Amino acid sequence: MAFIMHNWFLIFSLLLAPIAQVDAALAWVYSQQQEDGGWSDGFDPRKSSPGITADAIIALWAAGEDLNALENDPGFVLEDYASLNQSTLSVALAAKLVLVAVITNRNPQDFDRVNLVDVIQHQLETASTYETCLAVIALYVADIAPPQNALTRIEESANTDGGWGFTLDSPRDTNTTALCIQASAAYGLNMAPALNYLKSVQNRDGGWPFEKPSRFGTESDAFSTALVIMALHAAGETLESWNHPQETLLQFQRADGAFNLTLSGADNQPMLTTLQVIPALQGISLLDLKP
Repeated sequence: MAFIMHNWFLIFSLLLAPIAQVDAALAWVYSQQQEDGGWSDGFDPRKSSPGITADAIIALWAAGEDLNALENDPGFVLEDYASLNQSTLSVALAAKLVLVAVITNRNPQDFDRVNLVDVIQHQLETASTYETCLAVIALYVADIAPPQNALTRIEESANTDGGWGFTLDSPRDTNTTALCIQASAAYGLNMAPALNYLKSVQNRDGGWPFEKPSRFGTESDAFSTALVIMALHAAGETLESWNHPQETLLQFQRADGAFNLTLSGADNQPMLTTLQVIPALQGISLLDLKP
């Protein structure tokens, strides 16, 4: 029954998505796959990145792609990495691997003999706000109850204006706030102040910058806008009431199908950005990865 409901959910999402643009993005993602099955972060084009590979698997799943049809199973790249680097796995990467394990029908508590849930739980106490929210989402998707103090920390770490920063000492930003809204939605925490914060920093073009104000500029970027859209989906918001930010996203797409981070500037990080844009355009949040 869960499989059937998931398929219907993806079909409904696909009907709402800008199909041609998503198809072009997918074709570009496939063209970037490494021989070992993984994906590079672009900084070292010859080396697969476990974090980016996890993001790629999630993006392909969000687009309704058949992960079993991939010539080289990228899940094996992640299992090998986890097995070889178990003692140094970060809570953020372990959380991403949990998400991948769930959607590829692997066991997150036996991911090539690595218990990813234990990795998360052993590090949660000292995790940053961003890491805590990502970890809590991963536990939700894996149907494992998070420690109550983790949820309490999420609630108490919000800024007075409703936003969250990467750490308690960091200025609030749209990326961390978007992730923490998804964590809050999963467990019924109050999201209203955070949504008000996002509304207050939204640009007139419908997109979002990383933070506002910022000495680095406040132009909208595709990565931040995609993360916020995913948070809005998780919170049950309609994009029409947020000035159609998905239309803003499409302006960042290149002729080859990838999405640039910004409309100006050289540091455009197409792989990192495109892998966040695809789920956003599909109308999917990380919470939807739960079976």
